[in-house]
Amino acid sequence: METLIKIGEIVAPHGIKGEVKVVPLTDYLERFNSLRSVFLTKFEKNLEEKLSRVEIESFRLHKQFLIMKFKGIDDPDTAQSLRGNYLCILPQERFPLPPGTYYYDQIIGLTAINRNEEVLGVITDIFRTGSNDVYVIKTNELTKSGKPKELLFPALKSLVEKIDLENKKIYLNFPEELR
Repeated sequence: METLIKIGEIVAPHGIKGEVKVVPLTDYLERFNSLRSVFLTKFEKNLEEKLSRVEIESFRLHKQFLIMKFKGIDDPDTAQSLRGNYLCILPQERFPLPPGTYYYDQIIGLTAINRNEEVLGVITDIFRTGSNDVYVIKTNELTKSGKPKELLFPALKSLVEKIDLENKKIYLNFPEELR
């Protein structure tokens, strides 16, 4: 099966009709307007377990949560059994992004290259901050403790020169003072 994209996490049952409270894991809540079904799964050690596709009967926003009703889930006990499951979609079901914008999973794993065509390392994580994202680049250099050295790089348009998804590379204007 293809890699699934997490778009929400079921955190609790809601009410007596089998609804569930979902924490959205997406910036694009409007995606739910067109979704008719999702995969429910638990992720443990990056393995997909208990994969099932469920039809969405209804959803609504409630504070910072989504309240969702799935076909065939009609009581609080069954809804409770879904706690801890993630709502997932296939990559082709993702919300289309504007040009020059990427999903995190498209960036993580890219080889980071500086202006001198030197390989800095591989992007292993992305932190969200208030003003901009920060890429974590795992290098081939080792720290004194023997662990791979990590560089933190601000994901600013002025510093990211090119993203080449086809060749899995990202070209960065990496200021020497960040090393």
